[in-house]
Amino acid sequence: MEFRYLEAFRAIAKEKHFGRAAQRLFLAQSSVARLDGPLLAVGELEQVVGGVVVEFAEAGQG
Repeated sequence: MEFRYLEAFRAIAKEKHFGRAAQRLFLAQSSVARLDGPLLAVGELEQVVGGVVVEFAEAGQG
């Protein structure tokens, strides 16, 4: 696992918002959130820990 995956997870946890986390990391939102993005952050971290690390809420409910 690369440090950048943990860094992305930390930003998501702190911001509680993928868009703001992506801005903090100077990345596209899709790079932080999507499994096929260049960073693979959330999906990679979930594979390593063997479970869900981020639960998605409906827009406007976060």
